[in-house]
Amino acid sequence: MISSRKKDKHGASRIGQMLIAAYEWISAMICALVVLVVLFTFVVRTVGVDGTSMVPTLQHGDRVLLSRLADNYDRGDIVVVSRRDEEPLIKRVVATEGDVVEITADGEFLLNGSSVFEPYIQGTTVPRDMTGKVKVPKGHLFLMGDNRSLSKDSRMNEVGMVPVENVLGKALIRMWPIQSIGSVYYNLEERYAFE
Repeated sequence: MISSRKKDKHGASRIGQMLIAAYEWISAMICALVVLVVLFTFVVRTVGVDGTSMVPTLQHGDRVLLSRLADNYDRGDIVVVSRRDEEPLIKRVVATEGDVVEITADGEFLLNGSSVFEPYIQGTTVPRDMTGKVKVPKGHLFLMGDNRSLSKDSRMNEVGMVPVENVLGKALIRMWPIQSIGSVYYNLEERYAFE
């Protein structure tokens, strides 16, 4: 009789340990899930690139991780902008409030009267709907895609200059495809072309 009681105690003890281990495992999983939800709700977000307006920097189908914590945007930043009833746009900030933008008839992009070195663009920067010099108003950004021939951006009346509050986040890294994981800014020369 004594030996069967010991078995019951050990069996009950093992079941108790298994239940405690399962509880701890489930608690850890729930905590991790809560952290991920908070992280992806308030801190970062992933977006897919749809189209070719950011070629050669970003390709159609790339997935990019955005920082949602940024509250100021600099020239050269790649941002995603929400638009009412339309798909968000992913573009490069080329001018901030107070900057004067001009695109000459021969495709030269001038910022505050100076030509800007942009090693990351493809195609010719045409004025589209722009005429003459344009000053970026307070609280707005002037955005252009890197594929200047095909990009729908601030040069067009339907997009125009974008209020900062419409920016969903600043691109940090490319997450997909796997062979292209890394910074969306290929080198410091590209990222700081405007400085």
